[in-house]
Amino acid sequence: MSFSLNFVFSFLTLALGVFASFYFFINWLCRHKKCTFLVIWALALLLFYWFKIPGILSDAGLEITLTDFSEFFVVTYFIYFIAHILVYLGIMFMGPGVNSRRIGKLFILWSGLAFLFFLTYFLIEGLEQYMPLWLSVIFFYLPIQLLILSALYKWFRRRDVFTTKRSLLGVFSMILSFFLLAVSSIFYLINLLANPSIFWFAAVTFSYSNSLLQTLGVLFLVAGMLLVHGECCQIVRTISGLEERKSN
Repeated sequence: MSFSLNFVFSFLTLALGVFASFYFFINWLCRHKKCTFLVIWALALLLFYWFKIPGILSDAGLEITLTDFSEFFVVTYFIYFIAHILVYLGIMFMGPGVNSRRIGKLFILWSGLAFLFFLTYFLIEGLEQYMPLWLSVIFFYLPIQLLILSALYKWFRRRDVFTTKRSLLGVFSMILSFFLLAVSSIFYLINLLANPSIFWFAAVTFSYSNSLLQTLGVLFLVAGMLLVHGECCQIVRTISGLEERKSN
């Protein structure tokens, strides 16, 4: 059986995210219990790109029926959005002074709207004419990717916090990752707008450029997290120590 480049890219993207997720979780469990952002990032990487499984099966030559995956798409497109939120929360909760209650309420509301959108799109027949899938790119995926880019850019400017070349390279790698993922979202948007709504699966699946961008995006994301997480943990321990002194 011969596999297409699209299959290779999609499969590597999914596998890399899952393996990196287990690495960060074990790292948190064994060495860095105070570094909550590590387990948040681990969960985020675990949730990335499960929606690509039907495309992977199709690229492998298997015949699939889209209606058999309706519930699957509801869950996986939703958790792809949740994965982005978790990356952002991992960045935000690394530092002090975070209003977790306010941020939590905002993202619960946003997540609820995303779930409602995918639930109605995939489970209510004929709705794609009035609520096309490209709306999810405009209201969910692209905004959270730009929000993450903004947070990472603020990290990159904090040369007083990230003092080593290794950590700066890690932050830059994460910036490059979400830049590529944002470009991928724009390509998705263009493909979805250029095709009738009923052909959404072909528009988002059979694109070598998108699969390559997503593979590179996850590769740079994992590399960046690996490079920066050590100094991030050191920052967390420093902040924790200062807060303990204040309380005493």
